[in-house]
Amino acid sequence: MKDKNHIVAGRNIFLDDKGRTVLYVKSSKTGYVIQEKDKKNYNLYSNRYVLSFSGGVLASTFNIPILYCLAIILATVAFLEYRYRYHFLSSLVQLTNFTPKNNLSTLDSMIAANEKKKNLLLGILYFVFGVLIILNGLQMKVSSFVMGGYIIVAIAAAYMGIMNLIAFSKIKNWK
Repeated sequence: MKDKNHIVAGRNIFLDDKGRTVLYVKSSKTGYVIQEKDKKNYNLYSNRYVLSFSGGVLASTFNIPILYCLAIILATVAFLEYRYRYHFLSSLVQLTNFTPKNNLSTLDSMIAANEKKKNLLLGILYFVFGVLIILNGLQMKVSSFVMGGYIIVAIAAAYMGIMNLIAFSKIKNWK
């Protein structure tokens, strides 16, 4: 298995003067250095709301009552938020009074990863998933509330599909 260099990027991710990846928390004006060993955990916590919402939508596909689905979402968000704030961030090296300069966008990280085949496949699969989740809701004749959740998931999938296809088009060589 080949060891890949995970690239962390996003709205609050910056490079400092030493080239380190830094998560900037605006409210406390603190930067948190994300080392190589922390990148997988950061990716989990950066997607905590999406994962929680997806868990609730997934639960709704098994005809679980809406209130239980909402409880699953809230419990998952609360758990992951607690772990993020009080365990993950406290384990990182802190840079007080950090001044953000060089933002690392998600699209830039996809391009820098230089995985053209992966981006093409993910671009297609995200679109297929978005269509299938809507078709599933129509076939199951779910409530309009649940269908709204499915539509939100489909829109998010379309966004990720577009991002992957843009990255695919900007990468020069096949890998």
